[in-house]
Amino acid sequence: MNAAPNFSLAFEDSRSGVQSASAAGIATIGMRTSLGHADLVAAGAVMTAKTFDDPELVKLVGTTMNW
Repeated sequence: MNAAPNFSLAFEDSRSGVQSASAAGIATIGMRTSLGHADLVAAGAVMTAKTFDDPELVKLVGTTMNW
């Protein structure tokens, strides 16, 4: 099943991964495993999170997926 672009999110923890997903038109969440917030946002992330259960991330996923 192909998801519509507005129902897609990418989760990346590298500069090149964020850049690639963003260039493809996918809203990208930068995961702060080795890079910081500023670096990930500069690469194109729409937001960053330290963990997958971050409350703001969960809210964004719910809104994006229309839950």
